[in-house]
Amino acid sequence: SEVAVGRMGVSVGGAVMSGARVGSGSSVAGAHAARKVTNKMPSFHKMFILELTQLTEFAAISGRPAAANPALKDFHNFAKLTHMAEHLHHGGGTLVEPNDIDVKERHLDMLLAHLTLHDKAFMGSVTHADNARDTVTLARIVFGEEAMRQNPAVLSLINASSPLRFDDRMLGALEVYARARQAVLVTPFIIAGAMSPSTLAATLAQQNA
Repeated sequence: SEVAVGRMGVSVGGAVMSGARVGSGSSVAGAHAARKVTNKMPSFHKMFILELTQLTEFAAISGRPAAANPALKDFHNFAKLTHMAEHLHHGGGTLVEPNDIDVKERHLDMLLAHLTLHDKAFMGSVTHADNARDTVTLARIVFGEEAMRQNPAVLSLINASSPLRFDDRMLGALEVYARARQAVLVTPFIIAGAMSPSTLAATLAQQNA
């Protein structure tokens, strides 16, 4: 879909995405005319975090660094870096998986970090319908319910398991965000050799069929 970025927010397919500290009535129309650009955001679900001290220690022992499980402090650091990066227009979603937080509460800590540590739109939780409801509830506290119905504040990623199958988690989250009039990206999720043939050509053919 067409993406436009203006001084007051991000517009995806015509829906304005308000940033975490942007006024709830924001618009990219009029004096703040939007310009067509590529919408850039950080990658997410980083599996390993390695600090410089670990790199030095393990290089001396084994000649190669060892991977460390990410924690909530790593998520906070990536959120702060996103805030500082002027060329990133979106805050992303699960920047890292904070394994030091119980999985039942993890999404709440990540949402709080997005709302307080950067001023950009972010991706809501989609791992369960209840998590999506928590996302909408927290966003409404910041932006207001009616303001969010006019200008979506959350952009979420809904994955269809190839070939075009949805589980209850994805459908549940999709329904929550649709009822709240929040933007979603519905994309195919495919693993070569598991959901598709193992060759790149066949995987791309199935993904884009």
